This record gives sequence, C-alpha cells and structure tokens, in this order.
Amino acid sequence: MSDTPSDSNTVPTWRALLNLVGQYWLLMVILVAHVPMLLNHFESMWRRPQHQYFPLVIIAVIVLLVARLQRLTFENENRLRLWLSNSLLAISVLIFAASVTLVFSPWLAAVSFVLSCGSAFLVLQDRYAVQNLFGIWLLLCLLVPPPQSQEEQLSSTLKHATTVVSGKVLELFDVPNLVEGATLIIPGRQLFVEEVCAGSISMMSVVTCCMLLAVWANHAWLNGILLILSSLILISVTNVFRIVIAVLVDGRYSLDLLSGWNHSLLEGTFVAGALLLMLSTDQLLRFFLDPVETDGTVVRETPSLWLRFYNRFVQIGAAQDLLGVDFRKRFRTRPVIRPTLVVSAALFACLGMVSVYAISAHRVEISKMRQQFSTQSLGSDSLPAKIGQWRQVGYHSKRENYLFPQESKLWSYQNKDTVVVFALDYTFDHWHCLDECYESLGWKSSNKPLLRESSVDKESYLRCQFRKGDSHYGMLTYAMVDLAGEPFDPPQKVASAEIARRCFREGSERLLQIQGWTTSLKPILGEQRRSIEKLYEDLRSELVNNF
Repeated sequence: MSDTPSDSNTVPTWRALLNLVGQYWLLMVILVAHVPMLLNHFESMWRRPQHQYFPLVIIAVIVLLVARLQRLTFENENRLRLWLSNSLLAISVLIFAASVTLVFSPWLAAVSFVLSCGSAFLVLQDRYAVQNLFGIWLLLCLLVPPPQSQEEQLSSTLKHATTVVSGKVLELFDVPNLVEGATLIIPGRQLFVEEVCAGSISMMSVVTCCMLLAVWANHAWLNGILLILSSLILISVTNVFRIVIAVLVDGRYSLDLLSGWNHSLLEGTFVAGALLLMLSTDQLLRFFLDPVETDGTVVRETPSLWLRFYNRFVQIGAAQDLLGVDFRKRFRTRPVIRPTLVVSAALFACLGMVSVYAISAHRVEISKMRQQFSTQSLGSDSLPAKIGQWRQVGYHSKRENYLFPQESKLWSYQNKDTVVVFALDYTFDHWHCLDECYESLGWKSSNKPLLRESSVDKESYLRCQFRKGDSHYGMLTYAMVDLAGEPFDPPQKVASAEIARRCFREGSERLLQIQGWTTSLKPILGEQRRSIEKLYEDLRSELVNNF
C-alpha cells in the first residue's frame, strides 16, 4: 500500500481552511500593530548615514520569503516549535507594552517586531517549507542596531587603525603626515577619517552585505562569521587605499577626490571593489570550509573520526531542506487557531492604538519644545558682552562635518591671553561623549571626565583636561539639555536603571550640547581653571534662560 495520502486526506475541510486563514489574519494584526512605532524607529535610523541600509534588509527578507515559500501537502506540527512560538509572542507583548506605555521607545518596539516575526515564522512552518528560515529571521535583527555607545567604540577603533595604517603607507610614498587620533594631517590639509569612511563603506553596511550573502547562499554559521570578520578587515584596507590614492592624486595632480562629484565617483569605484573582494573572500572560505567529499559524496560514515567531526563542525547551522519530512502525515480537521494567538492579537491591536496616541503626544511635545527653542533668535547679543574679566570677542554660526553635530553657534570670550570658545551644538538623539570626539582629533585625555556641579544653578556638567604633545594643553567643559532647557544628566550621575532607560529611548530624544573649550601652551590649573569653569557656568545659565 502506498504511503502517499489520498486526495481526500490531503485537502483540508472548509472549517480547517477558515481556521487557517484566520490564524494568518491574526498574525497580520500583530505585525501591523507595530507599524506606527516602526516608522518612528526607521526615521531615527535614517538620520544616521551608517544605518541607511535598512530598506535593503526589508526588501531582501520579502524577496527571500516569497522565493523560498513552498506549500506543504500535510500538517507539519511540532510541540517544541509551538512552545517557542508562544514564548516569543508573550515576550513580544510585554516588550511592546513597555515601549508604548513606560518609556516610549521605538527601539524596543523594533525588538518586539523582530520577536513577533520569529513567532510568525514558526507558525508558518506548520503549513509551509522555507529554506533557511532562521537565517532570514536573523536578517531582521539588523533592524535593531546595537546601542550607540558600543557601536561608536568599535567604529572608533577601526577608524583609528585605518588612520595609522594610512599614515604608514603614505610615508612609503615620501608624503609627510601626522596621525592624531582619527585625523590625518598632511601638508596644507587635515583629513577626518570619519568623513572619508562614512556612508556606503561603513561598518554596518559591510555587516549587512555579508549577512545578506550568507543567507542567500545558505552558509553555515562558521562560514558566515568568518566572512563578516574578514570583510571588516578588507574594508579597512579598502579605506586605506581610498585615503592614499586621494592624497597622492591631490599632491601630484592638484585634483580633489574627497569632495563633490570626484568623491562620489571614487566612493562608487571602491564600493564595487569592496563587493568584489567580499565575493572573492566568500569563494575562498567555501573552498576551505566545504565538507570533505569522496567520489562525489560527503563523507559521513567514514572510519576517520577527524573527517566526521570536521564535516559536522563546518556545517553547523547550514540550512536543511525542510521538504524531507514524513509524507504519511495528514491534515487534521481540528481548529488551528490557538487561544494564545487570539489573546495576543487583541492585546497588540489595543497597544497599536495606544502607540498612535503616544507618538502623537510625543510629536506635540517636541513641537512645543521647538517653538520655545528657536536658534534663529540666538546671536552675539544673546550672551553678555562682558562677564567679570571676560569679554566677548567674536560670534559665528556654522554647519559642521560628519565628525561633529549638524549645526553650532559659537561665542568667543577672552581674558588676557586666554580665549574660551563657548558653543551650542544641536541636535542629538542620545547622550554624546564629546571628550571622545576631541580624542579622535589627537588630544590625549589627562584623566577621566570629572563630574562638577554648577555654583549658579546646581546643575551637573563634565570637565575634561587634555594635552597634545609636550606644549599644547586643552580644557573642555560640557553638558546636555533638552529643547526646553531641562538638564540631561551625564551617565556618571545616573543609576544603571536610568542608563538602560536611555538606551531603550535611543532615537526619541532631542538634545542640545553646551560646551566650553580652551587651549593653552601651559597646563591649565589653579585660578585659571576655576575662572574658566565659572565662566562656563554663568554662560550656560544665561543661555538656558534664553530658550
């Protein structure tokens, strides 16, 4: 007797079919409920050039699902998969509820969306076979970028290494240069590696391309991880060549390749080269990591213990063909709509409506703050012409580069031979460690940032002291406030729970940075340091009162 089920057994009844349609409609309700918060999250990601890859991820996930979706002719239920789906759904409900009621966090809502998609994918496997569905789900995790501080630390390390190597290579071509942090100083010019290496050839863009390739080719985990690590190294080498070529062409032919259309053409050329290098690296890894074969067959039952171990190790996580299952299973006519799915869909529908209200309230709050805070009204007369022994000697407004905020307003104050630049930088989505920016310019921090309290308004700020070489000294004081002028305490002052809350709220804040910066040919100590601190405290209080 044939094991293949008859047509009467493979075709579901009308009741099972309605239940099946209902189940997928409930999943659709759960995913659509995330849309308002997701749009807010994507808006925040788009403001950062290194995160503008997310539309490619969304398109790739949809294309892979549609291309690999294949309807099963039998029921492929699994208790473990059912338990995992319910667990992911429960965790997703809790996270989404917290994101719209407790902390208003689009970032947390994105986490909830990824978990909900994981639950939906597990339900999908009851009726459909999708090759490497876990890898497709991992692609969705790219929609949740790591906390800004950790990403900046890794990116800063790569940029510093790129700068140092670029300087060494330029020395081979007899080009004098000086490396200061992530800045390369050559005769007549300063190159910020952040400017040269941002955008298309950024760290997150490389990771995204590698994961897309690994999932598309159904690579094992070891192959995918090695591909990402090797590509990060290769992309650093590519950026070194960009800098070296731009400097040599500028020096010998007076052609600027780091601005305008020339820079776009150079970047496009190296993007194509980087993709070719990544594909070549992928082929090399496949050559070394493919299972050992004998007579065209993978060695599985070979007497060699080493070969069996190697073949199984290099294929950990490799996508399996989900169609290789027991075809003797048949559809059941019992309802397939789970009570947990119905309850979750109802909760998500309610939370989705709450999220619309939360977003509207948040936008109204930001709009009111922006109405109260107008940078157009700030000018040289916004701060006093004289404070004690300090007098205002200059004012200007400028738009900055990739390394610094978008816009700044700067006032200069002088007392004898000391000049302090007092600046308002805007706007930020998170706490900005300004001392790390000065370190990327080559300044060496003398000590950890010191938390100070203003004698004027009792608010906190950070003081940092730097040195460059043996004859240049610097002092930085800075703090952050929101658009209403309310202080945003530095991490040194807040508890760990508050730091976690800020991480979850990343992208939903609108913050301003108030800094004071001075340089000197001798150490800034004693009375001079106290005088500069007092000037910063007075000017910050005066500026906040103008909001």
